Order: sequence, then C-alpha cells, then structure tokens
Amino acid sequence: MRIETIVTSEELSAIRAGRQAEINFQPMTEEVHRHYTELARERANKIMAAESISPEKIRGNCYYISHFGSDEADGRSPESAWQTIERLHRAFETQEVTEGDGVFFERGSEWNSRFHTETMGDYALLLMPGITYSAYGTGRKPVFMNCLSGSGKEKWRETEYPNVWAYTGNAGGRYGDVGNIVCDGGKAYGIKVTPHEPNHPYQPGVKTVDSGMVTNKMEVFHSGDTLFPNPGGLCNNLEFFHDYEAEVLYLYFDRGNPGEYFSEIMISRRGNVLRSEVKSTDIMVDNLCVKYGGSHGMNLVDCENVTIQNCELGWIGGSLQEMTGTVRYGNAIENWGECDGFYIRSCVVYECYDAQLTTQYISGEPACIMQNIEFSGNVLAFSNSPIELWNNNTPEKLGTENENQFLHVRVMDNYMFYSGYQFGHQRPVKNGSFGCLGAKGFYEVFKDTEITDNVMLYSAVMLHYTRSVGYRNSPYGIMLDRNVYAMQKDKKYYAKSCEYPETNEGSARLYPYSREALETLVSLGTEENSVFYWYDSFLFPEEEQGVYLMLNVWDPESGKQ
Repeated sequence: MRIETIVTSEELSAIRAGRQAEINFQPMTEEVHRHYTELARERANKIMAAESISPEKIRGNCYYISHFGSDEADGRSPESAWQTIERLHRAFETQEVTEGDGVFFERGSEWNSRFHTETMGDYALLLMPGITYSAYGTGRKPVFMNCLSGSGKEKWRETEYPNVWAYTGNAGGRYGDVGNIVCDGGKAYGIKVTPHEPNHPYQPGVKTVDSGMVTNKMEVFHSGDTLFPNPGGLCNNLEFFHDYEAEVLYLYFDRGNPGEYFSEIMISRRGNVLRSEVKSTDIMVDNLCVKYGGSHGMNLVDCENVTIQNCELGWIGGSLQEMTGTVRYGNAIENWGECDGFYIRSCVVYECYDAQLTTQYISGEPACIMQNIEFSGNVLAFSNSPIELWNNNTPEKLGTENENQFLHVRVMDNYMFYSGYQFGHQRPVKNGSFGCLGAKGFYEVFKDTEITDNVMLYSAVMLHYTRSVGYRNSPYGIMLDRNVYAMQKDKKYYAKSCEYPETNEGSARLYPYSREALETLVSLGTEENSVFYWYDSFLFPEEEQGVYLMLNVWDPESGKQ
C-alpha cells in the first residue's frame, strides 16, 4: 500500500507540541439562520422560474411533446407536437430523432412511467446520447414520475388485520418494490417495513430490519426488529409492507381509510424515472421535474459531457436494491461508472432516501477514472447525504495502471440543509452527512478535488463521512475551505475519518464538532478559512426522542466505532 507524506515533520512536531490554529467558531443565531435560508430560498425560486434553453441553440432538429398533441403529427413544432413518450422512443429506435436533436416537453404536463424492464423496474423516459431535453410553454416544469396513486377511499380496503389497509390496485411484484409513500405533498410519509427475507416474509422466528426510532412527520415510534407472521405485524401509523407474491401493498393507519384522510397519496415504485441504457454522452437535461420514484431520479452510465441544469427532483428512493437482500437505495442523480465531464448546476433537490448528487463505482478492471466533475449552484435539502463520491479501490490496485481515481472535481457554491433529517433519516444505519466522500473504503484516490464556498447547515450526525480529507502539502485528498457550517456542538461530529489524520490511516474515528477538534484539523491545513457555527438545542422535537441517532454504537471517550 502506498504511504503518502501529507505534512512535514516540522508541522507534525508543532501540532503535537500543542500549537493550535485560529478558527472562526461562534454561536449560531436566528439572524444568521434567516440570512442563509433567505439566500437559499431566493436561489431556489430563481431556479424554479428559470427559462428553458432556446431551440435556437439546438444544432439539429427540435421535437415537441404535449398531452394535447398527436402521435400522427410530425412533432416539429408546438402546434404539431407529439402526444406520447412512446412516440419519442420509437423515433429513437428508427433514428428519426438522433444526436444533436432537442426534445421539448410542454410545461404543466405530467408523465408517469409506462416502460418496463425485466429486473430494474419501470421508467418514464430514456436519456439517449447526444440529445438535449428541455421544456417549452409557460408554467411549472414538466413532471416525470414512477408511481401509483393511492388517492381516494376506493383505493384502500380493510383487511382482517386491525387498522391494516390493502391497496386495491395492482401493486406489482418484486421488481416494482414500493420504496416510499408520500401523503399530501409531504405533510406525512410512509415508513417501509422490510423482513430479513423479503421474498419469503412470513417465516416463523424471522424479524424485520431494525430501523430504529423514526418519524412519519405525524408521530414518533420505533420501527422494525419485530416478528412478522403476517401483514398484521404492521403496528404503527403509515408503516407499509409490499407483499411481492400476492402483489399487495399493506398500510397501517388507525385514523380511518387513508384515502379519505389524505387528499393525495403517491406510491413510488422501484425503477429509475429517467434512465440511460447505454453510455451517457453529450446529454443535456434542462428544466425538467422528477418526482416520486423508488430508485434513482436520473440514472446515467459512464457519462461524458453530461449537463443537468435548472431541474427539480424530490421524493426519490427507498426501494430494495437487490431483490434477494434488504439493502434499500435511491439517489436523485447518479452516474454509475467512469465519467469525463459531469456537470450538475442550479438544481433544486429535496427528500431523497440516500444521496442527491453522486457518481459511483466499485473496484474492477481496468481503471475507473472520474474526472472533470462540477456540482455547483444547487439547493439541496433533506437527504441522507447531498453529495456522494465513491470510486473504490482494492489495496492491489493502488499505484498501478488500474488505480481508480477522482480528478479535477469541484463541489462549490451549493446550499445544503438538514442532512439525515425527516425523510432523509430512513436508512437503518443513520449516518446523515453533507458529504459521503469515499467513505466505504480506505483506498479512495482524490486528486485536485475541492469542496469550497458551500453553505452546509444542520446535519443529523456528522458533516463529512470520509477518510480522504486533504491536508497541507498533500498531493492527494479532498481540500475543503471557505465553507459555512452549522452543527450541534459536542453532541455531533465534524467527520467520521481515520485515527491518524496526519497520515489518513488507522481505524475509524469520530471527530466531534468542537473547538478543540476543529482547531486540530485546521492546523493540519484544511478548512482554514471556513466558518463554524454551533448551537446547543435540538432542531426538531423528535430529535429529543433519539430519532436521528446512529444505530451503530461508538465509544464517546475514544471516539472509535
């Protein structure tokens, strides 16, 4: 394994002798909170009202799709728009629509998933190489979803189990696994119950996955770690279970028919709402809205020169990832595999099960290089992690031609709020952070990677989940600076990093959000010009009941986990 020298011996001696850095560590005030939330709200409003890309910028042909169009038309103008995405997909197959063309969807329209894959669930729209996707007309951005409607009392029937309701529609089998349920636009949401053997749920002695203390925004309760002999094992309001074999969705609710109690119930199913099936090259996605999906909002593959801008994404994720296990997943925008040119700019993203903006891969051959990445100008709230960078290596790959690397990465000028809170707290292992940065292994390689000029307010557990912080004179690692943070002092953590920050080695260690810990890290050369606000109180009433605590147990004396 390669060992890097990241600080000089003189610096180490000074640090160990007790030299501390000066840091800007001050109490959080209502005025500061209001200042940054107003700035974020202004930006979000600007993004939501952003103008679409002009058809004049499309070098090829422009095509239009409207619910009021006709598939018999030529699709070449708003007056002769196509009506369905099926017609667009046929045009992709025949190369009637090809690289360099633009596709414009009418604002105010909604498209739900109509296309099926054998093992990856349903989707609403294909993202094809060389195509620009945008909007036309006036009003809100066109919406793409992968969901069922549970609105109306006819959508639910009583069962033999007290307060357990069954969805009257066809919930589908295991590849359409229900990931989340959202009521009245987020006034409340469901809590998924997952047996340890989802394909054979009703086994004697087999318990459900322990989700710890949770909130559905109506109540606080402990969910999971209980026997599940039948759907009657649901016992808390808005807990739900999807029985694949019977293709039935069950929901516990003790306040009457849920379809009468709530005006709207959206049931998100497994499947990427916007999906790539081939290498994602020269794609622009502009001014679209993606909501209510159980897997990823936008799924890209080995992207090259991909830009996503002025989009809205929300209520994403929660379905089972591999249908033989209990791991759940769901990111708002994900690239899987290598990338060269991946730009996410000026998007509003909220309420995600896992990460909001991410590029990921696991170790393999040849090398996976993720380079020229920019996440900037976004407003991100209520997810497990707004940013996730994951490109795992094995020890054998380090220093070889097969070494996976991040190169030339910029995460800058973003507003990030409430990581790991409310809808973003549903992972059984609650490790909410602003950045999940190579956290899954010791061997992530970051070069020329910077996280700067961001506002990151309120994380349920820690600011950064990483072993890859860059320090002074280090050729590797993530450089962090000029950021604004706010966290609960002493009770939460700046980072889950390594035991020896001087060398990024050793076992996992939690660094508390305290003046002493931050001074030590700043003295090593990171966050030198950042501002750290602290507060003592809880943000939400349910926090006092332990809703957002990690289930993992650590030693508060040593900080080791």
